[in-house]
Amino acid sequence: MENWSVVHLIVLFPLLWCGVSFLLAHLSGWSRLAARFRTADEPKGRPLFMQPGRIGMVRYTRCLTLHLAEGGMYLAVFPLCRPGHPRLFIPWAEFNNLRQTRSMFFDCVEATIGRPPITKVLLPPNVFPPELLKELRRDEKAVGELKKTQS
Repeated sequence: MENWSVVHLIVLFPLLWCGVSFLLAHLSGWSRLAARFRTADEPKGRPLFMQPGRIGMVRYTRCLTLHLAEGGMYLAVFPLCRPGHPRLFIPWAEFNNLRQTRSMFFDCVEATIGRPPITKVLLPPNVFPPELLKELRRDEKAVGELKKTQS
């Protein structure tokens, strides 16, 4: 009888793990992103391993791998969390409505992905190209000046 419980654990744990991973992919919007941005290409560009971030309502705590390429960003999750999370390539032009904010523990940039918007992401500022961040700072400065004139 005891061996039967061990067999159940050995079989059920991986199934439960995969089920939770697929659920998180659905809740975060990763599956909707994959419908449009899925890629089988090998990532190009500068790799950043174990990055924090949030996609949709799911926090990916130090399990994102990002590759910063000239045309966009490759996103992947840590291999143990990969079920339901295919590799993505999102062109820089698909990052919209960027704004600087603060997550619980780090400064980050919030952006919506896609037009029409598919989901929101929060990622560290160092993963975005300087041109996008300059545009973000210019927009924030304009909003600040507008608020001053309205006061």
